[in-house]
Amino acid sequence: MATPTPAYGERRQLTVMFSDVVGSTELSATLDPEDWHSILSRYHQTAANIVKRFEGHVQQYLGDGILILFGFPQAHENDAERAVRAGLMFQEEIQKLNEAFQREFSKRIAVRVGIHTGEVMIRQEGGDSGSIFGETPNVAARVQSAADPGSICISAATQKLVAGFFIVEDMGRHILKGIPDPIQLFKVERTSGVRSRLHAAALASLTPFVGREDERNLLMSRWAQVQRGHGQLVMITGEAGIGKSRLLRQFKQDLGGIPHTWIEGESSPYEQDTPFAPTIDLIENAFNWTATTSVEDKIADLERSFSLLGLDTSKIVPLVASLLSVPIPPGRYPPILLSPEQQRLNLLQSLVDWVIVSSKSQPTVLVVEDLHFADPSTLEEFVMLGEQVENSSVMLLFTARPRFIPPWPTRPFHSVINLTRLQQENIREMIGKLLGSLVPAETLQSLADRTDGNPLFAEELSQTMAGARSIAASASQIPSTLQDLLMARLDFLGPRKELAQIGSVLGRAFPHSLLSAIAGQPEEELQNGLDELTASGLVFSDESGDDVIYTFKHALVQEAAYASLLKSRRRELHRATANALNEKFSDVAKQRPELVAHHLTEAGDAEKAIDAWQTAGDFAAARAALVEAGQHYNKALTVLQTLPDTPDRAQLELPLQLSLAHIFTAIKGFGSEEEKVAYLRAREISAQLGESPQFFFILLGLWSTANSRSDMKASEEIQTEMLHIAERNGMTMFLVWAYFTQGLYAYEVGKFFEVGEWVSKLLQNYKTEEHTWSPFDPQVTVRNHAALALWQLGKIDQARKLLAETIEIARPLAPANMAMAHLAACSLIVYLRDPQALHEHAEGMLEIARRESLPSFLAWGNMYQGIAHTLLGDHETGIAEIKQGLTAYLASGTHSSLGQYLSQLAEAQARAGRVDEALATIEDAFGAAPEEEMHFPELHRVRADIRLLQPNPDLGLVEQGYRDAIAASQKYQALTQELRAVTRLGRLLQSCGRAREARDLLAPLYAKFTEGLDTPDLSEAKSLLDELNA
Repeated sequence: MATPTPAYGERRQLTVMFSDVVGSTELSATLDPEDWHSILSRYHQTAANIVKRFEGHVQQYLGDGILILFGFPQAHENDAERAVRAGLMFQEEIQKLNEAFQREFSKRIAVRVGIHTGEVMIRQEGGDSGSIFGETPNVAARVQSAADPGSICISAATQKLVAGFFIVEDMGRHILKGIPDPIQLFKVERTSGVRSRLHAAALASLTPFVGREDERNLLMSRWAQVQRGHGQLVMITGEAGIGKSRLLRQFKQDLGGIPHTWIEGESSPYEQDTPFAPTIDLIENAFNWTATTSVEDKIADLERSFSLLGLDTSKIVPLVASLLSVPIPPGRYPPILLSPEQQRLNLLQSLVDWVIVSSKSQPTVLVVEDLHFADPSTLEEFVMLGEQVENSSVMLLFTARPRFIPPWPTRPFHSVINLTRLQQENIREMIGKLLGSLVPAETLQSLADRTDGNPLFAEELSQTMAGARSIAASASQIPSTLQDLLMARLDFLGPRKELAQIGSVLGRAFPHSLLSAIAGQPEEELQNGLDELTASGLVFSDESGDDVIYTFKHALVQEAAYASLLKSRRRELHRATANALNEKFSDVAKQRPELVAHHLTEAGDAEKAIDAWQTAGDFAAARAALVEAGQHYNKALTVLQTLPDTPDRAQLELPLQLSLAHIFTAIKGFGSEEEKVAYLRAREISAQLGESPQFFFILLGLWSTANSRSDMKASEEIQTEMLHIAERNGMTMFLVWAYFTQGLYAYEVGKFFEVGEWVSKLLQNYKTEEHTWSPFDPQVTVRNHAALALWQLGKIDQARKLLAETIEIARPLAPANMAMAHLAACSLIVYLRDPQALHEHAEGMLEIARRESLPSFLAWGNMYQGIAHTLLGDHETGIAEIKQGLTAYLASGTHSSLGQYLSQLAEAQARAGRVDEALATIEDAFGAAPEEEMHFPELHRVRADIRLLQPNPDLGLVEQGYRDAIAASQKYQALTQELRAVTRLGRLLQSCGRAREARDLLAPLYAKFTEGLDTPDLSEAKSLLDELNA
């Protein structure tokens, strides 16, 4: 519960006017004290009368100076305009006073007026009194000092709000005493003649629908397609307040009695990091669940729904119940034995099937508003749904702001409705319907002009003016800014404004139960206040369940209410909300820990917020929502920076940096700068705190960075240290990762026989449950290198078998592992020279990489897809794709095996007949990764192949190239690479009449192979050998 303190106040925008009598000291010295008092009293009274007329407030009389406020205690939609009009009238009345002063005292006075608009803090002190804090009054006083006697000077901030209503003279930028930056000032000459007056009328509860007939007809035409079994996706976009929600409501009315199922939900800015938040909202709305709905009833609803639709309840109910955090009674269903990623994939497809199968009973409209706030997991679900609704009776209806870019590809059954500002005649019609037929035409036109075609402006402006007629008959001015307009609406609520402010802390929509928990008001008083709030039109309620949900009619209304709260009051309310979520709504807190983290952050409870953000990150990572997890960890680190730099802070930071580094490995790429920075920071912290179990994983991360950047010396030093720690510690998890680094390093330095030994040790200590924290399972990655090592050693069938096993092992794991398995397949298949299979695995890798935001795999996927295309004859496309992949690969910070990838580009260029380019590329390959000599057999062989394609090739140089490849192969016992080089050399020798020499080289080498005889390399060698023996 958050109770207002005695010093309760608020923030608001005010227009402040300061007036002062010029030369008052000298003037008073020439007058009798009573005469001077008479002049000042009449001057004060004149000011007070004018200020009252324009509904301002005289805050303070300072001798001959007067401080006047517009926008407090009651805001108006055009307070800046009121202030300037008051200033002009004040100067006119001063001239009339001067005629009397001249007659009575033979004196005249000159008054300077300064006006400035800005934000202030106000502490209410009873009645209309209040203490004002902030620079705005001081700036107004300084602006007054720059005015000529008898004139009005306004700041640029005020001019921006009244532009067009007054004729002004630009006075340029002025340096004012005590104000750090120059301020542009304007002298007000007179009004421009633009005036308006509004006569209010009774308002309908729903804004009149005007000017959207084309869009309305388009929705109905798409609905007709849905009725015929042709599913549709419609995206409605537009700026805030442009009428997206109103169009949806009209469409819902248009469907009327037509048989259909309407399910709606929304995305919230407070839940944009919550996986599947809109989906949860949709499901709960579909079943009309409330806070009092029992677990048993929820399970029964799910079972009944899936059963009626003919779906497998035993598989789907546990998945959906898990998503909704609904506990399944023990023994009711078999346990879910899938990995988190496989659960997520099955859940996505189950949700899609649920919607599509449901539509077979009757057409379904699924509505989600504010999709720009949706989490990545929900967007992935909608991508799947948008792809599969084409042959169903489902209409997907989404709204979003213009900045949102739909993640799904455009299909023929997809439509986009871009709502723009209404035409003037539409706005006039809308305002006329809101305010009635008695509004003068000139007022109606002026209002329409001021709205600038925005329906929100028109609606809120009209309702504000209608409310002013019932509260203050003299309120007739038209607002000039949305901020003033919204503050005016809130002020018209009177004491009930506080409820709107409290609700704004909870978000666009807020449940009665949570509001009650933090408002600190008796239930009857709270309900009365909410009823008045609803009646005002600022919010609407959904009373379909026990826990009524109140929703601000417009997001900007909520934002204005929130902005009016003092920062101290905001912190109190956020803290109360976090406490209420933890203590009274624990299920929500557990399912959406980022909500608690958000409120703790805004409350200023840094340490609790950090813990909550880490919990949210861990929760998202466990669901394979890696992007959201990274966002949560980053928010925790941002909050962490607000704490003093102490050992306690370092202790909090270390696990966050490690968690974030793991995420960066997946979503930024191996060897990325972000990954490296996170691990280096973790090592720095670890050095401060002393060695701990976390130190081993810091070393692992640094090894990964060094290895990805081909820094073999650093890799060897780090992995040696890791092996010593693991063997001394004896923990199986440590041993697995230590053996992992040794196995990869052995492959990368050409010790192919050792790879299998390290893999065997790894598998002896491997336990799946110990490695679920890592986006990449060590078993999958090391098997990739083991398969390649087997191919190098001539054990080709064993390599193929190991690859098949690796793919199956990866399937149930997190998606990054399946991407790794596809990479393993591409790495081996490119040696096996099967372009169709290579293309399929490259496509599989790219699909996962795009969906999961894995940049390294995007790069690899593009490279291998390009190689496949060139092998299939599409040389130009393929070369472009390889180059694109190489560029992205280097951009991610990874350099490992760069020489090999450049050699593959060189081969592609050679196949395309671009021999000179190919030769230049292969020369680059030798210098790209000089420490990775295990690639030299291939590089020497490819260079010799390319030289042979040159016009009039130097055959001696070509022969030496093949012999260099053979020597390098023998150095690393790379039997298959040696066979390739010997076969190429044999062909060259055969063409030169040296067949016996060729046969003597090839025959004993070929005899060493006992498997893989069906592969192109062995087939070509056998064919040549047969020719040589003939």
